[in-house]
Amino acid sequence: MKGRVVHIEGMKFFGEIGNHSIAFDDGKSCITPVESLFLAMAACTSMDVWNIMVKKKSGIKIWRRGWREKEKKDIQKFSEK
Repeated sequence: MKGRVVHIEGMKFFGEIGNHSIAFDDGKSCITPVESLFLAMAACTSMDVWNIMVKKKSGIKIWRRGWREKEKKDIQKFSEK
């Protein structure tokens, strides 16, 4: 696997990997790098679940995966325990 990230201007970057590309910035007009990580995690777990359900012959037809960002104070509480 080979990829690259190129600076465009300000906080805007362009990433390429294989034949795919994505634009990143600070959230003003493109996805942020952190948001792309959340999407990647959701896609990865969704593909795993889908594969398991197909192997079990569950008859699955639709899969939706969502998440909600926790407030910073909730993350700090979790970290302190």
